[in-house]
Amino acid sequence: MKIETHRIPSTGLELAYDVPADHFPTIGQMIQDKEVDFDGPISFVLTVIEEKDFFRVRGRITTTLKLACGRCLEVYGAPVDSRFSLTYSNKIPNDLQPGETGDIELTAEQIGVVFFEGDRIDFKEALQEQVVLAVPFRPLCGERCKGLCAGCGQNLNQAPCQCQPKDPEGPFSALKALQLRD
Repeated sequence: MKIETHRIPSTGLELAYDVPADHFPTIGQMIQDKEVDFDGPISFVLTVIEEKDFFRVRGRITTTLKLACGRCLEVYGAPVDSRFSLTYSNKIPNDLQPGETGDIELTAEQIGVVFFEGDRIDFKEALQEQVVLAVPFRPLCGERCKGLCAGCGQNLNQAPCQCQPKDPEGPFSALKALQLRD
């Protein structure tokens, strides 16, 4: 997942990768921790274009995640089709050098540039980051998922539970027993 910059033609370069998810260390750890799984490899398509001192990378990720629903705990497939754009540079642009006027110097993260050394760009870390960003924080198998019964654990999407409904308890539930005199 590395490319030598001198091999990028002036018209740009398109790259395609199909990578097993456990090829990436952070994603591999997420799989081990059972936070996520993948239904096949992760597919990347990248277009790299050189622009002055920068390399613009437009990319697309496609894969299918296997996630446990945050409400009902059922495992479901969640397709991912995510697009992203990155900018790489091996030089700090002149307008970011410290000035005589005491201007504030911006870091690479603040301007959205990924710096690399030498004449080789390694996409592995940035691609891993894009995949991790595509994993939902609280996965849901569907917007109408009813979840699990808090009493018996029955998946309410499959059947209603047999629990007897309880009166809700709250700060005013004690007032039910209150008897007022006429």
